[in-house]
Amino acid sequence: MASIEEVYNLWANLDFQKIVDDSIKENESVIIDVQREQMRSGVAADGEMIGQYSGSELSKAYQAIKNSLGRQSPAPSGYVNLFNEEDFQRGIKLEYAKDFIMPISSDSKEGELVERYGERIYGLTNERLAVVNQNNILPIIQKKLKDALKV
Repeated sequence: MASIEEVYNLWANLDFQKIVDDSIKENESVIIDVQREQMRSGVAADGEMIGQYSGSELSKAYQAIKNSLGRQSPAPSGYVNLFNEEDFQRGIKLEYAKDFIMPISSDSKEGELVERYGERIYGLTNERLAVVNQNNILPIIQKKLKDALKV
């Protein structure tokens, strides 16, 4: 076990941002899975529903086709879930910037969907983010801090 002076020196030289960034990157697949699940449920980052189908006959036919192909949605009937042939959700990845991390999709429909439903389709709700932080990211941060401080 390190002495108080050693822990102090280790703490002074600790790159906390790197520990946080590494912990998030280690959980990238979890974050992406939760983002996909949230979208499939029809929920945007603000906790509101992404959108609602128009209710037109064409819209109803589209929903019926999706259901017949086994693409039922956990979203309430008539609500958008951004899941048709899986391409959009399969293309989700995390984009890292200096001050934030943003899910994006590499699918060709990404621009059209963002234009139609807004940037709010990306990002976890506060509740889902809290669960990911508590269950996945914070335990890794704690372990990395203990290891770095030799305690």
